[in-house]
Amino acid sequence: MTPGFKRILLVVGALIWVGVLLAYRGPGGNRGKALRLEREGERLYRQGQVETAVGLWQQAIELAPERVFAYEKLSAHYLLRGEWQKAQSLASQGLTHSPRCVNLYFNQGLSLFQSGEFKAAADSIDRVLASDDYYPNAHYLKGLIYHALGESEQARAEFVKELNVNPANPGAWKAIQEMNHVKKK
Repeated sequence: MTPGFKRILLVVGALIWVGVLLAYRGPGGNRGKALRLEREGERLYRQGQVETAVGLWQQAIELAPERVFAYEKLSAHYLLRGEWQKAQSLASQGLTHSPRCVNLYFNQGLSLFQSGEFKAAADSIDRVLASDDYYPNAHYLKGLIYHALGESEQARAEFVKELNVNPANPGAWKAIQEMNHVKKK
């Protein structure tokens, strides 16, 4: 090997390493650190250290806003707390970075439903179902949306679809039973 060829290999190798490091860090910050924060947040959340986990997920978003995991976790957290606007905001923010994330569309749809924005909720759930017709609870939520809009037959059809996907869904069974009871009157 000639010294010139060795120099070229050295430069090419260095450029490859720079490219790998930049790809790992990403334009939004350190992806590796964000991933570690997300995992630690997940571990702490399961241990009941909720506020610490929330803080770690927020840090992960600041470091790597293009990663979707922390948006999913935070929007779900706020849904569980009944903070619909925060959940909807986080889902929407996450969708700007990952416009095909079915979990975020579901979280967005659920938060919009809980906020009484039924038509917007239906649009979000339609996106979920267009991507995955077997997504857990999507047909059930769509049925609840139709029911809230006063469209009983469409609601019933969605509850039946949910039971075909998930026969153990107690909410869908209860909704159909209640609809049958109302019909008998």
